[in-house]
Amino acid sequence: MHHALLIKILGPIFLITGWIIRYKISEKRFNRRSITGMEIFPSYRNALATRAKEGCAGFFANILILLGIMFILVQWI
Repeated sequence: MHHALLIKILGPIFLITGWIIRYKISEKRFNRRSITGMEIFPSYRNALATRAKEGCAGFFANILILLGIMFILVQWI
């Protein structure tokens, strides 16, 4: 009984959290762009670190979105 309630709660939470993370990553990328459309970093090391962090966060967000969708679909089956 508790598992069904947990899945009903976690599905939308995972989905919304994943979307928020993806939105924040996109917003930061947008704010780093210059007037020509290129991303600007203070150094090469900063660029590598930022891209790595955003890549890991994006991967984590995609997992959360997929889990959220799966939990929501499990409710209907």
